[in-house]
Amino acid sequence: LPIWVADRGSSRVVEFSPAGKLITAAAPAGAGALAGPEGIAVSAAGRVWVADTGHNRLEELSAGGKVLAVAGQPGSGRGQLSRPAAVAITRSGGVYVADQGNSRVAEFSPSGAYLRSFAVATPDGVAIDEAGDIWVSSPGYPVDAAGEVTGNTVREFSPAGAAIRSF
Repeated sequence: LPIWVADRGSSRVVEFSPAGKLITAAAPAGAGALAGPEGIAVSAAGRVWVADTGHNRLEELSAGGKVLAVAGQPGSGRGQLSRPAAVAITRSGGVYVADQGNSRVAEFSPSGAYLRSFAVATPDGVAIDEAGDIWVSSPGYPVDAAGEVTGNTVREFSPAGAAIRSF
């Protein structure tokens, strides 16, 4: 399987063979241009989802780097993102994004439609395990209304977004 990398400094994504040979260096132009992408994940169908951090959105690319869809827009409302930092894809193609600036994890459908979100203090990483549970890293030291430190943790959530544990 190829290895995809989000090249933040060059505002592009790069695909390598397992042997390390460059296959694709995609820096989409125009409406699909990337700005400081941080997170990247590949679906079972070979579609590449990128956290376009500088534009506060997600982009879906073909295996060759062509823009297929753009999901999300800047802001804090439903379907809006602020500094998306990481992306994870479920077996069925659902897309989870660490929406760092909004302190939440947002879920999008395989076609890029916003579905829901759940609160996580400054999420920086997101992954899906074999059971479909969502794992989120939450660095930093934000404090909630009760004065409890809510960051600097790793949290596990059910596929429905219910908190299971943190450490």
